[in-house]
This record gives sequence, structure tokens and C-alpha cells, in this order.
Amino acid sequence: CRWELVSFCCKIIMSASFTLSAAVFCVLIALDINASTDGEIGIRRDVAQLSPSEREAFLQGIYKMKSTSSKYDASWSTYDYYAWVHRYAFEYSSAGAFGHNRWNFLPWHRGFADLFERELQEAMNDASFRLPYWDLTNEKSTYTVLFDESFLGGRGDVNNSNMLSNSTRLSCKDWPIDFRLINGTVMQSVPCLARETGLNEEFPNLPSAEEWWDVLTAGYDYDVEPYDDFLATERNLTHNMVTSFRARIEGMFGLFCNESAQIVCTSLHNGIHRYIGGHVASPSSPIDPVFLLLHNWIDAMWALYQDEYGLDYTFPEQYKNVSFFDGFFNDSQMNSMDVMNIRDLGFV
Repeated sequence: CRWELVSFCCKIIMSASFTLSAAVFCVLIALDINASTDGEIGIRRDVAQLSPSEREAFLQGIYKMKSTSSKYDASWSTYDYYAWVHRYAFEYSSAGAFGHNRWNFLPWHRGFADLFERELQEAMNDASFRLPYWDLTNEKSTYTVLFDESFLGGRGDVNNSNMLSNSTRLSCKDWPIDFRLINGTVMQSVPCLARETGLNEEFPNLPSAEEWWDVLTAGYDYDVEPYDDFLATERNLTHNMVTSFRARIEGMFGLFCNESAQIVCTSLHNGIHRYIGGHVASPSSPIDPVFLLLHNWIDAMWALYQDEYGLDYTFPEQYKNVSFFDGFFNDSQMNSMDVMNIRDLGFV
């Protein structure tokens, strides 16, 4: 599927308003979804397109995951095990923040979401259910995710550590937090799910549709040397930020982010975590289910990029078969090539 073909469709569909969900829909139209004969291909949809019953089924699924023991480690709930894996990868890995600020940010999170989705399907007893995504360019989608209290939404109470109120579906009574996930973090004194949506002075707004589109269409290499932002000098991190799709979509801040370095600091993935704030801005960010929908959006951006430039376009050869969940998920040897094609994972 080429951008020229997609653009033709999009000019019609987006004549009234521009959202990247419409662009994703255009791609699905242009793809020959029925070409696969190996199995059914599911479609991950904008969360705003889910029916009330589908949203409720999703909620009941994650509730069940919260209340059952993980098949990988019975000391954790099925849901919290994923938050623990993320915290470990972010803080404790000998490689340092494995899955973040380096080449494997996108495949690590795609594999993470795939494993979670499979367990969610089991909890829901619905093998056809696909994790939805949050279209950050669509006001309805954003309202559904952040503010609809009948689903995942809710504003934090500024007078109560920004914790969600009892009127939400993710309050203390419905969404308890395992203290091990927050112990030793800035959130350790906040025992219930908290958000500070829009209160971060550095990231007061969500990225615009144009910012996402610019990154998708700029023709950046997937990533550039040294493929690890923690090993980068100020000079080559500047180069990384300017020319790396992975670095631009992940969003950089803090590291050499200053006027003298002449870096355009982006506020994409990382900035969104900070825009929401609270637990989703911590190393155990999957504590907040919004994490899942946000990362499905990020993954959709990578899928669009792959569809235009090639599945493994400029992906560093030396890392293609490097496993990234060692010690977790029954010592999974999943690697980037295992998740390179979303159709092989059963969805578009």
C-alpha cells in the first residue's frame, strides 16, 4: 500500500475533518486484508468506535485479570505482572531501560501488547477481541479515554493527590494498586490510580495531527547509530533526533534537550505520558489501562510507516534476532522479527 493510493482515499474520507483514524481506515481499505489464507485477520479499532457493550466487556476483562494470579508468576495478578515487567525493563534491566530510548522501543511494546491481548482474550472468553487504540487526533476518542467516567476516564482530584474519584470505573474500590509497583517511586504515597491531565506546564497539550503526519511522511530511517540514546553524545543525539523515526515517535526530553544543541524536542509518546501524569508517567505506567490504548496508537504509527517504507526498512540488522523478554513470560525468546509484521500477529 503506497501513500499515493491512501491519499486518494483520504481526500474523500477526510474532506470534512482530519483525524489519523481516518488515515488508518484508508490504509485498511487499500490493503488486501483477505489476501491472508493462514487465518483470520482482526482489526484493532479506535476506542471511540467500540459499542457500550464492547467497552463494558473490555472493563470486565481487565478486572478479571486484576483478580486472578499470573500464569507466569503467581505472586502477581495477571494484570499487574505486565506492569511489573514494564517497571523492570525501565528501571532494573542490566541493559538499562530496555525497551525505551533505544532501537527496540517499538518492537518491545508491540510484543508486550500482543502478549497482553492474548491474555485479555482469555479473560473475556473472546478470541476475536482486539485491543483498541486511542486516536490522539480525534476529540471523541480522547474524551472516551480520558474523561468518560463510564469507561476508563476520570479527572484526578487535585485535593486528594490527583486520585480518581469513586464515581469512576478505575477508583480505589475497583482498581487497587499493588504497592510493589510503586514502592520507591514518586508515586509510592499515592495508593489509588492518579492522573494530572493537562496540568504539566511543559506538556499542557496533546500533539497535533500534523505533528504525527510529519513524522510518518518525512522518510526517516527507522533508527540511526548508536541506536541507544543513553550511549549518545550531544552531537549524535542531535543527529538521532533529526533523522530517526524511532526517536522522533518515542519523543525525547531532558537528554541534551536545549537550544545550544539545536534539537527540536518532540512531545509525542513521552510527552503524552507526562501530559496525563500520575501513575502513567511512572516506570510502572501500565498500572493505568490508558497505557495500552496509547501504545496501540504508537504501534499503529509504526505499522503505517512499515506499510510505506517496508517492514524492516533500515532496521539495524545486528538487532533483528535479539530477544527482549529474557527472564519474563516463561523466559520468552521473542525478538523483533517475531513481531515485525502485524499481519503475522493476526491483526491490522
